[in-house]
Formats: sequence, C-alpha cells, structure tokens
Amino acid sequence: MKRPFLISFAVTSALILFANPAKAQDVGGTVIVGAAVTPDHEGADTYQIIPLLNGRVMVGNRYFEIEGVTARANVVADSRFEFGPVANLTFGRDAKTKALAVARLGGVKEAYEVGAFAAFSTPVGANSRARLSVQAVHDVADVHNGWVATARGGYTADIGKVTLGADVTASYASYDYMRTYFGVSAAGAAASGLPRFTADAGFKDVGANVSASYRLSKRWSLHAVGGYKRLIGNVADSPIVDRAGDANQLFGAVGIGFSF
Repeated sequence: MKRPFLISFAVTSALILFANPAKAQDVGGTVIVGAAVTPDHEGADTYQIIPLLNGRVMVGNRYFEIEGVTARANVVADSRFEFGPVANLTFGRDAKTKALAVARLGGVKEAYEVGAFAAFSTPVGANSRARLSVQAVHDVADVHNGWVATARGGYTADIGKVTLGADVTASYASYDYMRTYFGVSAAGAAASGLPRFTADAGFKDVGANVSASYRLSKRWSLHAVGGYKRLIGNVADSPIVDRAGDANQLFGAVGIGFSF
C-alpha cells in the first residue's frame, strides 16, 4: 500500500499539534495493527486482504489520527468541537482486476485527496457519547479531479473492559469522481462489452459500521470492526457495479492495540 502522502500529512499535522505543546501528562494515544478485508475496488464483488494501521495521538484535546487510508488532525482545543485538515487515499482500479470486463476498461491510479472535517460530540450517559461529523476532500493527484463529501453519525459506549461503537454514513460525490470510477465511455464500451454509461454527481453510498474493543491490560487491547456499504443512485446503475460487480460492499478488520 502506498502511504507517502499520508506520511507527509502526518508530519505536517504533528508540527501543528506540538507547536503549542500541552503538559507532558496530557500526551498519549493508541496504535492498532492488524489486517482488513475490503473489496478489490469500489463496486467490486471480489475482495482482498490488506494491512491495517490505525492510531491516534492525543495532545490535550487536540489529536492526530490515522484511520485506515484516512488521516486527520483536530487542531481545536475543545472537548466537544473538532475541526482540522484531512487527507485521504482512494484506491485505484487495477487493470488486472478479476472482473474481465472491468479490466478491459483499463486501470485507474490511486487518488490522493485533501480537505477538512468538522465534528461535534456530546455525552449521552455516564459512559457513552454521540458524535456527528462531516468531511470533504478534493483530489490533488490529477486522477479524478473531483471531490467527495461524507457525513457520519455515531455512538460509543464503555461497558467495563469493552467499548462498543456503531455509526451510519452517507457520501456525495462530484461528476468528475463519478465519471472516473463508474462511467463507461464509448471506447470503454467497445473494449469491455459493457454498455456506455454516464455517471452524474449525486449521493453514491450509505453505510453502517459496528466496532468492539476489549482491554486486555492498561497497555494492550483487541479490536474488531465490521462494515456494510450500499452503493446507490448512479453508482448502483453503472454497469461496472450492476453487471460486473456488486452494490453491496462489505468490510472487516481485526487488530491488536498498544496504548502509551
């Protein structure tokens, strides 16, 4: 997996966070490593196993985190409101994908995207919390030259040594993004046998995720997450999905965490 873009973002974010460092006792975090199962590409009906790296470093109420292929930094020193830059890697589509018709369309490179996010969280009980967030990113790698906005609502609860979480998401994408990943040009139709298709801007997916973690000790913990995403609208109608893939997208991951 290519990560130089996220690494450079991490270094920049760390400089921002530590420019006005909090007290030493306010610095801490958790790093999780493991493995994840994801679709070969968005809309595929075949899956791949990839390395998992998640983590968050807290500096007071500010933080830097990596969540799969997304990195973000909260630069606001507030316990409820979060805001800051975000960077994301959207996987490309390999020209050797298992779906022969899609492979004949040719490959699409990884897209590096940057933007911003904002979130608001609040306690809803003694050991539980609700969180609403929105983020928008734009391609800076000249791959799809479009943008994607995502809204998420989530809930977490601590029950003894177990932390449970659930959230729902919805994403909206621009015409350029849709055309790159789900459109079929006249030349592509001739090469692949799929019908020509124009994908317009619109909502592209809705989904839900559940997670659980178990604290083995003060330092070590086990983590698992499962997710489902349904491609909708123009995306679901694309022959890349409707004929050569699947609108139902699954995700799962397990890992072990170390806290410091």
